[in-house]
Amino acid sequence: VALFIIVSIVAVKSSSISTDSKSKMDKNLKTIFNFNSEFEFSSEDASLWYESSDTVRSAGMSKAVFSLQKSKMFQRAIMLALINPQTNGAGFAGVKNKITFEDDEGKE
Repeated sequence: VALFIIVSIVAVKSSSISTDSKSKMDKNLKTIFNFNSEFEFSSEDASLWYESSDTVRSAGMSKAVFSLQKSKMFQRAIMLALINPQTNGAGFAGVKNKITFEDDEGKE
């Protein structure tokens, strides 16, 4: 049984990227979801996320949950996945959101 949490991943291998290249790359990075902002990511936005796991199969036993944790001081998103593999080792769980990305010219 494995347990993992994924909210966002940005990986940069600093040893192989020069300072100039890194600053150019940082300008190209864009925030897709700001889970920490109540104005940019509301409870309604969180409700658009849905589970995608092996539970749709009769032998599936994994589970994924996406939820907002809110207090007066902060807000954050939590994604929890419990992978319970079948006897052959197969198993998956995650959450999805239907989103499309458009380039600067307005094409999909």
